[in-house]
Amino acid sequence: MFSDNDRRLTFYLLNLPPVTYCNQSTRHFVDVIARDKIDSLKRIGVKKVLFYRDWIGTRSFNGYGKLIWIQNEKCFQHQLNFENYDGRYGVSSIDKSELKTCEALEFYITNKIDTVQSSPKESEIFMSHASDHFIYTSIDGNENCFNVSGLDLNADSAHIKSRLVDRLRIPFGDYFQMLEKRRKGK
Repeated sequence: MFSDNDRRLTFYLLNLPPVTYCNQSTRHFVDVIARDKIDSLKRIGVKKVLFYRDWIGTRSFNGYGKLIWIQNEKCFQHQLNFENYDGRYGVSSIDKSELKTCEALEFYITNKIDTVQSSPKESEIFMSHASDHFIYTSIDGNENCFNVSGLDLNADSAHIKSRLVDRLRIPFGDYFQMLEKRRKGK
């Protein structure tokens, strides 16, 4: 269960105004927390930031966000874990780490994904609760955003945007196993 601090954070976030990514408004907890951190990183001069959010297709908004940035030639990541099942609702944890490499951010920059106008081809399959992958970047002051559905990602895995998402996403089962271990204190 959530601690008192988690409950206060969830209550606080419910009352926040929406935040904006590339002219898209959102008030989901993961997006709000990430936007706040992105803005604080920009204020201290961080020039390369990537935010990835994965809404896992489970008929509810389970998922996580990864915020990756380069600061003082080091790569950092915050993973924001969100749960909406079994009586849990809200950000359950924020895992903070220094990464050995900034592979996903470097892949984005090297392949100039901000200039790629195409998207993965649409899947011929329809599913009402398909997963959604969202990418936001701020590179040297230039912001870029795009979404890829989980079905389109599978239909066109060779597309450059699909290859970026593959570098960022956590397999569905692995993510829920991680949350379950954390709940059990392992």
